[in-house]
Amino acid sequence: MRHEYLHLLGSTASEQAVLNLASRYLAAWQPMELAAIPPRCRPGAPRDVEGLGDLAYALTRARIESSLPNAHLDEMESFFAHACARISELEAIPQRLAGKSYLTR
Repeated sequence: MRHEYLHLLGSTASEQAVLNLASRYLAAWQPMELAAIPPRCRPGAPRDVEGLGDLAYALTRARIESSLPNAHLDEMESFFAHACARISELEAIPQRLAGKSYLTR
């Protein structure tokens, strides 16, 4: 399992960094491992956060519908669920305007 990618998600500082990490995560998979993922949700690199969410949903749905245990599917679903959670965390961070002072008397 590629645990280091879950750890790295916590240090991403932007949506693009999450997408880049997702691409690196997928590149770490061997072809035989990817073959264990159901074809209808076998991923390509997500292009945007909506694609990331769609992929997480498809993987979760495939896991729920599966009648057999699949460690590869479980791992990939977990990573993309965590990636979506990280996107939500990043979107919740208040954005400050550069050069503005927020201290007032």
